[in-house]
Amino acid sequence: MSELTKRVLVAVLGAPLVIYLIISGGNLFLLLALIIGLVSLWEFYNMFTERKIHAYQAAGLTVAAAILVTTALNISLLAPVSLAGIAFILILSIRKQQEVAALNAAITITGLAYIAIFMGALLHLRLNFEIWYPQYAGSLAGGLLILLVFLSIWVCDIAAYFCGKAFGKHKLAPSVSPKKTIEGAIAGLLGAILVAVGLGTIMLPETTVRDLLVTGFVAGIFGQIGDLIESRFKRDAGVKDSSAILPGHGGLLDRFDSLIFVSPFLWCWFYLMQA
Repeated sequence: MSELTKRVLVAVLGAPLVIYLIISGGNLFLLLALIIGLVSLWEFYNMFTERKIHAYQAAGLTVAAAILVTTALNISLLAPVSLAGIAFILILSIRKQQEVAALNAAITITGLAYIAIFMGALLHLRLNFEIWYPQYAGSLAGGLLILLVFLSIWVCDIAAYFCGKAFGKHKLAPSVSPKKTIEGAIAGLLGAILVAVGLGTIMLPETTVRDLLVTGFVAGIFGQIGDLIESRFKRDAGVKDSSAILPGHGGLLDRFDSLIFVSPFLWCWFYLMQA
């Protein structure tokens, strides 16, 4: 089976399920956040074993699950749960262990901040969007917003790839991703904004053009930065993909790196702009 066939099959089988969980919200979206967050974090920790950095995987995954569940149940408990989790991980570094304890603890905590807390922001946004914006009360607007962000990131990636290949001359971040260009990045940003505004006026008609513009801008800018950040981690770890869990696609972190990094910025905007 060719790589293209694998990619198509995974997309055809996986996309409808992901869309269903996004739109459904509630505990089903919490389940999706747990799957993406915990699997991505597991991949992140395993990437660095080749560099002889051994994260405290069991502790990190447990704290990550607690962070996500706490975010869904009572956001006011997020800070104490996160701080207690970080303190617990630092205490673990006292034990006798493989290689450098400080690096093991640092990668464990970095993974929690980068993946678990950022995914928590997306979870909180999805579960509270209709509460923050009363015009959408009783609707599926939160799910439609997350779906709109997905589509904006997707179009951004496509536009950046094809425009960069056709017109790209100036390297964007050659030390991290040699094929990405500034021209491609600009095309990707424009594509994300066009999708967010164009489809957003249909999917979320009560949302202001300003908010849709910001959604597209955040998806286009921080989505591409998120991809570069994961590329930096993979290059430092000496791996091509975060894992091989998705045939033809790599790992979950490879598929959701942009969305993960977009999440806190999107959450900040809609949280601060709520009625």
